[in-house]
Order: sequence, then structure tokens, then C-alpha cells
Amino acid sequence: MTALLVGGYGADGGGSAPGIGWAEIEPSGALTYRGVLAEVASPSWLTRRGDLLLAALEPSARLAGFRIERAPGAPRLAPLGEPVPTSAAACSIAVAGDEALVAGYVDGVVAVHPLGENGPEPAVQRIAGEGSGPLPAQASPHAHAALVLASGEVLTADLGADRVYRLVWGSSGWERRGEIALPPGTGPRDLLALPDGRVAVLGEWGRTVHLLEPTPGADAGRAGGADGPGWRVGPGAVVPGGEDGGQAAGLVASPDGRTLYAAVRGPDVIGALALDDDGLRKLAATPCGGSWPRHLLAHDGLLHASLQLADAVASFRLGADGGLEPVGAPTPVPSPTCLAPLG
Repeated sequence: MTALLVGGYGADGGGSAPGIGWAEIEPSGALTYRGVLAEVASPSWLTRRGDLLLAALEPSARLAGFRIERAPGAPRLAPLGEPVPTSAAACSIAVAGDEALVAGYVDGVVAVHPLGENGPEPAVQRIAGEGSGPLPAQASPHAHAALVLASGEVLTADLGADRVYRLVWGSSGWERRGEIALPPGTGPRDLLALPDGRVAVLGEWGRTVHLLEPTPGADAGRAGGADGPGWRVGPGAVVPGGEDGGQAAGLVASPDGRTLYAAVRGPDVIGALALDDDGLRKLAATPCGGSWPRHLLAHDGLLHASLQLADAVASFRLGADGGLEPVGAPTPVPSPTCLAPLG
């Protein structure tokens, strides 16, 4: 079975999603929505590691865990204990070893939760945000993403402070060890590790992608051993379709890592950028087929986009030239915000 898990906003988040849903991917590439696997309030972000599924229940500031169980017909999601309190407006989850790092938009905190046999445990560390940016939406810190690198270190994006922070493992847990400043008003929202060692940063308010390039000589990450890289801000580009406004959301790469795709809400397009050795090259913008594309998932030669305000998920075939070809009409799905591969 090739299928997707779908998170979304429920009534407490202004949406209609009853919980974590799922959709089968047909041989044509089109989706068929099959319904709800777990009734839970506003699972707006999903992160999967093996048969463990973590869900950020954003409005209630809780972190839930499930075990994915295979069964004839529909899969099952078995709850792992009760959801635990986490950072306020939890909007992203990354897994580092046996811990989950949860980014909170409202309080700017990255909460660190051990992962036990019964799922996520109460936070053992809360890494506070700091700073602000020039825009009204940047009046305070807004942690929005965490990315675990092969070195063991973690990068976190603060949309409010126009900063990407570097975390390394120390004697007392995760320690902030340096920061990378983005241009004022960027609003770093998403982080993506690239095959060549660079990291792409999506700016929500700047509607930009910037490349972070590793530099030698910084402290090691959690893995220990030789010194790990520091980072500097390299080339950047405006996402095609975002030149005149909107908010960028969602960043993925093609399977070969040579094309980046970012959604732009407002214009409701998916912009493509070629990743060259010396920077980024703008390609084209493709209409996404509905309102407010929030999250993108590239999987098995397809790109899927959650169209939050259109109550639908759109699917596209990835072209060798970076182009996107729609696969039929978007599939009706209630208030989708996040997509994860099921298998």
C-alpha cells in the first residue's frame, strides 16, 4: 500500500479536520481520501520515524504519540499514552536520537521531550527564543522549525527573530552554540538539508530561499569526534510567484536534490528553483489548484500539496526539467496542514 497520513486543523484551530486522516495513492498518482485513523484535536504537524508517529496538537500545545500498525485494509494508529504539554502553538517536530524537539510559534520555545516506550514524555528542557524583527508579525520570537543534521547538531529557525540557531549536545543537554542572521524581514520558517551539505532556509515573509553554507572550525554536534561545520549565509533568491506578495510555506527538494519547490500562500502557487553549484536559479511558478498551500511532500516521483483553505490535497508529477504536471483535480480532504508518507 502506498499512502499518506494527513494532519489538519480541527474546530479548536478554525478547521474541520476530525483528526489524523489517510489517503491512498492510486497507480495514476491521484489520491483517494479514506477517512480518519485517529480522532485527535488539530494535529497540525506530523513527524514519522519508523512505526512511531508524533503529532503536534497546535492549539492545545500538546504532543501526541502513536504506533503505526499494519492491518488488512486500513492501517491503525495506536495511541501511546496521553498527549503531554509542549511549547505554545507547537508547529514543527524533529527527532534527534531518543528525543523529540518541538518548535513553538507563540512562545518561541523549542521543547525537548524524551521518547519512551509509551510515547513522548514531559519536556526535560525548554530552549527559549529571543529577539524580534522589523515586521508586525515579528514582534517576538517564533520558533518554527528544527532540523537534525547528520553531524548530530540541530538547526532551529526563529521566524520572529530572523535567526537560525545552532544547537549542539553538551553536558547539560542541548546548548545554543551560535546563530546565523538572515536579512531583516525574512521570517525563516522551514529548513531543508541538501545532499551537497548545504541547508536551504525558506523565508515566510521575504518569500525567499537562502542557502546556508558550512564553514570549518566549529564545535562538534551530538555525534562527537571531529569538529563540525559552522555556517554562513550564501546565495538567496525570491521564490517564483512570490515577487508581489504572499506568504511562503513548505519547502521540498526533487529526488536528485537539484530542484527546490516552495509554496506561496496568497498567490497560491508552487515556485521552483534550480540548485546550482554557485547558487539558486529561478524556474517557474505553477498554480497549486486551490487556496493556501501550507505543506509540500515529495514522494515516489510525486509532489503533494496540502491546500488548507480549499479542503483539498493537490498532486503533481515531478518532471525531469523541474516542471510540475497536475495529476487530475485536487482531492477533497478536510483542512489539511501537513502530509507524511505512510508507506
